[in-house]
Amino acid sequence: MELSLTYFLALARSRTAAYFSSPLLCADVPRIAFTTITNLMKATFSCFLLLAVLCGHAQSSTRSRKIVPILTQQNFFLNGGLRGNFGGQSRAVYQVTLPPGTVEWFYTVSTAPATPNQSLNLVPQLTRVLDPTGATSIMASMLLAPTGSNSVDCLVMLPEEERNFLGMADISTIRRFSAFSHSNYRSGVTQVNGLPCPATYILGFRNPAMSSGIGVSVEVAAVVEETVANPEAERAMNYGNLGWKAYQAGDVARCIDLSKKALELDKSLGYVKANLGLCYLLQSDDNTATEYYMDALADFRKMPNKVLRSITINACIRDINDALKKQPAIKGAAEIKSLFNNELLKSLVN
Repeated sequence: MELSLTYFLALARSRTAAYFSSPLLCADVPRIAFTTITNLMKATFSCFLLLAVLCGHAQSSTRSRKIVPILTQQNFFLNGGLRGNFGGQSRAVYQVTLPPGTVEWFYTVSTAPATPNQSLNLVPQLTRVLDPTGATSIMASMLLAPTGSNSVDCLVMLPEEERNFLGMADISTIRRFSAFSHSNYRSGVTQVNGLPCPATYILGFRNPAMSSGIGVSVEVAAVVEETVANPEAERAMNYGNLGWKAYQAGDVARCIDLSKKALELDKSLGYVKANLGLCYLLQSDDNTATEYYMDALADFRKMPNKVLRSITINACIRDINDALKKQPAIKGAAEIKSLFNNELLKSLVN
């Protein structure tokens, strides 16, 4: 089997109709209702094509998360509301421009009677708790902010609200994202997610007191997911595909050599393990073949989409069938086919 976009598209064109008709693919797979399979095909075929592309892409790249500073710590002073009406500054705004790939963002606020001088350390804290794979989520409760001693109103707004906010409009008339905004806030870390990104938002700050001023510190950082090239995985896939071409040319020994080089670079390539299993079947080493096929099946079971998983398993069965046409008495082939046929059936009906 070869793993490439060309392979999957060719498979979709030439074999999908047969795959979803009755009898199924191999004579020893139990018959399944034609209408059920046809409906499954209609519902999932377009999705399969997209997933095939993503599957091929995933072999040569991975997704990784990192912390990106958005707004370095800003320390500022806000006058009371009365003085703000006579030229003093009782409100302030900061732009939060989020880059592509932003998953979520955080802002830390702390207050003091005068301009604060404590470090908020938002980026170091986020870096410490971040899981680059994204498997573990960050919770705001994991992060600390210096204790505040005064109160400030914090508003997360769209840019079009900035003019009204700075124009001293009544705060109740300002449209804001209430889930991420605060009134009479002393200090803390706010986690913002679910908003469209990339985009620009406005963080607005207002001193709710009429006469006393307050010092405010703010820092903003984002969790950004990016695609990281993995040249070793791409080399592994290329070795695996070259190995299959060698097999098709009749050079089983070279297929084994190239396939093992592929697995040295990436041990997760189930299709390469299945190719090795087939090669060892042809060399009458059914014990080694079984080990490779079992490992391949374990990898296939990890595929999140059952249609893609089913088609991949079926491709392995077809490869065995093609080999049996040339050498009908391959030791161990029947047992491997039975194992894969059972797994194929589970993928189709579960």
